[in-house]
Amino acid sequence: MTKFIELFILIIQIFNVHGYFSFNATRYYTLDGQVLYLHGPQTSIEPNSELIVELHDISVKDVFSVKVAEQTRVAVVFPIIFNISYNPEQIILHHVHIINVRIVNMYDEIMFVNQKRIEVNLLGNGRTTFIDVPVIHVIYKDIVGGYYRVREWPKLVGMDGEKAVNIIKNETGLTEVFVVTDRSKVSKDIRYDRVCIYVNEKGKVARIPTTG
Repeated sequence: MTKFIELFILIIQIFNVHGYFSFNATRYYTLDGQVLYLHGPQTSIEPNSELIVELHDISVKDVFSVKVAEQTRVAVVFPIIFNISYNPEQIILHHVHIINVRIVNMYDEIMFVNQKRIEVNLLGNGRTTFIDVPVIHVIYKDIVGGYYRVREWPKLVGMDGEKAVNIIKNETGLTEVFVVTDRSKVSKDIRYDRVCIYVNEKGKVARIPTTG
């Protein structure tokens, strides 16, 4: 009996060395959800478009954000189901994590994006397991028939508002770039030469800045 046990242990060790068994395999968590388009009539998605879902840690100092997971899949029609997996060992407890969603066409142009910051809880008993993510269409048609593409800067979420202003001004040459809060009075007309950067009580960018 002892020889049998020793032989069994030897076989297990051999298989483990060659990678057949892994007793330290990481257990990944999954966040399920669906991407919804809720703004007006249902709109079509261009052929060969892709949905990109990302999880970001925005509590890391001196950086915009740290991407902790990503999923890419074909985008055909709304709603689009996703299930993004992540390693819980890479998640820092009490850090703020957000989910970013965008749909790009075959030319890698952004067609849809989530406009508001959506926080998710990736650890603990209150862990987010399912979430709805509404998106906006980032192509608008003007009165003379031309098309304007709304520009957006998702990587600036979590950054100091004034730094975000300077980055957008330097990148675009626009002068109408402002830091605002939810209590600020902002005209509701659509202006493609303006960017309003919404910040929280700490002065950090709370929403994805967009022209409009």
